[in-house]
Amino acid sequence: MILTFRECAKLRRFAGVNEVGARSRNPERSRGIRLRRFAGVNEVGARSRNPERSRGIDTIIPRPACFAINSTGHDLTIQSRIPMATSTPVPALQKRHSLVVAVCLLVALLLAIFALGFGLRSAVRSALPQLDGTLTVPGLSAPAKVIRDQHGFPTIQAASLDDLFFAQGYVTAQDRLFQMDGTRRFAAGELSEVVGNGQLDHDRQQRILGLRVAARKTIENSSAEERSHFEAYARGVNAFIESHRNQLPIEFRILRYSPKAWTSEDSALIGAYMIEELSTSPRHTLTREKIFAKLGPELTNDLYVNSSWRDRLPTVSRPNLDQETPPKARQKATTSHDALAGSVPIAHDLTVNDICAEFPQERVFDDRPMALGSNSWVVSGAHTVTGKPLLSNDMHLGQQMPNL
Repeated sequence: MILTFRECAKLRRFAGVNEVGARSRNPERSRGIRLRRFAGVNEVGARSRNPERSRGIDTIIPRPACFAINSTGHDLTIQSRIPMATSTPVPALQKRHSLVVAVCLLVALLLAIFALGFGLRSAVRSALPQLDGTLTVPGLSAPAKVIRDQHGFPTIQAASLDDLFFAQGYVTAQDRLFQMDGTRRFAAGELSEVVGNGQLDHDRQQRILGLRVAARKTIENSSAEERSHFEAYARGVNAFIESHRNQLPIEFRILRYSPKAWTSEDSALIGAYMIEELSTSPRHTLTREKIFAKLGPELTNDLYVNSSWRDRLPTVSRPNLDQETPPKARQKATTSHDALAGSVPIAHDLTVNDICAEFPQERVFDDRPMALGSNSWVVSGAHTVTGKPLLSNDMHLGQQMPNL
């Protein structure tokens, strides 16, 4: 750093160097003073008549700055010898600083987790259906009433069938819009559009089956009244979607997409998918084709009976039509739930050992294993509390993930 002579003098005074005698008329003495200043020697007594005293004082007190004359003789180059403060903190202070930083980070993390949880809870609760109150929904020709029992199942009262199907579409979308959209995508082969390439093989298979094409033909071949019911249901679903664009179920927000409008074809598409899911004939047809190609028609006919089980034994087990009701199933019926006040009688549960003991085993060489189907049963009004008959259907469906 280059400074003027006056600025240098100020800095020398700041550094503790005495300027007494700095302007001596004696050049040699002046040069000596400057050299002594450069060496960091005290200039007190520089004009003293006693040289020894001056030299003694000069040699005792060192100074923290050094000065050098540049080639021009007018400016000074200054180099400080004052020791600078170290940037390394004291260990105790460093430890305290680390502790403060750790506490601040922990508090910030807890606040972030709290904010995330609160936001997630708000997002989930905002998509829950409104169970009480009155909703104004365009599309109804007359007021409709939806009554939910303690289990959440809705009962709809409407002035017309169109209003009934409209309300049913709205309420179904309230309860399970993501399941509805996922099921139609599963059936049509459109899952990979929202979940990625992992479902490409499934989508390819479903598009080969052409369930959407079959659903379109189903709607085209339906009567005008049936199409109006499908359309009313679709209008109800779309009324919910449009009124809840900002309150969609959390699954849509996670996958970052919005459902498309519901169509009559989508309802028929889900019906076609249930047929596919509950039907095993395509798989057995392919198996028979492979056996036919390997063994020929005669052996294939012996393995697969085309008419009665009596035609070719022993490929099919004889149905046990004379089997009586198992003793445990004839025991007194009990109620399934206290809230139902005994209106739905059911039999005691049978264990696996009870079933094995009561029913004969199927033959191993059957066309296929014993088929498991849905249960449907009816109870006469003479055996119910209300005096009205009860009809129950228990659908047996396969487990899926997600459970569509």
